[in-house]
Amino acid sequence: MGRSAADGSVKAVAAELGTTATDARAQLAQGVFLTAEQVASADWPGTDGNPGKLLSYVTDTGRFLAGRQQIDAAPSEDAVRKAFYLKGLPDVLK
Repeated sequence: MGRSAADGSVKAVAAELGTTATDARAQLAQGVFLTAEQVASADWPGTDGNPGKLLSYVTDTGRFLAGRQQIDAAPSEDAVRKAFYLKGLPDVLK
């Protein structure tokens, strides 16, 4: 992402969250921003019976939100795995 695009994103996030540009930049730095190729790869969403990196990101986010008491409880990794429907997904995303 170019400097002007990053600055625009920081301003937009800061305005949306009602926070400072410094805080918004720090929050954006924690994010994972994927290219179209990464989104369509088996590495991220996964394949039928074999979830990719997205499984751990969703599971970790659930634990984080539960720890902050923003949700009642984090779903187990098994529950998240069962919620993913991945059959044929990488082929559909190409």
